[in-house]
Amino acid sequence: MQRLAKRFPNLEIVSADILESDIATIAGGKRVRVYGNLPYYITSPILHHLFGSAEIIDEINIVIQHEVALRARGQAGGTARLRLSLPC
Repeated sequence: MQRLAKRFPNLEIVSADILESDIATIAGGKRVRVYGNLPYYITSPILHHLFGSAEIIDEINIVIQHEVALRARGQAGGTARLRLSLPC
């Protein structure tokens, strides 16, 4: 991680449980970008947690499992949809 910090001085890597983390405290008054590889079984809770801090997040760049992406789009056979895919 030190090599990354030397190459990218604006990069801060936070190793923590995202669901237990206060995004605003981590951001320290700045706007942030979030990058990650999300576990299949908690993708939706993580996204909802991040959306709760949308006012300070510029970008969310994540890798998710193909099936989760289909469910988020509402294309997993019609019945297994994530809350993210439902209209407000």
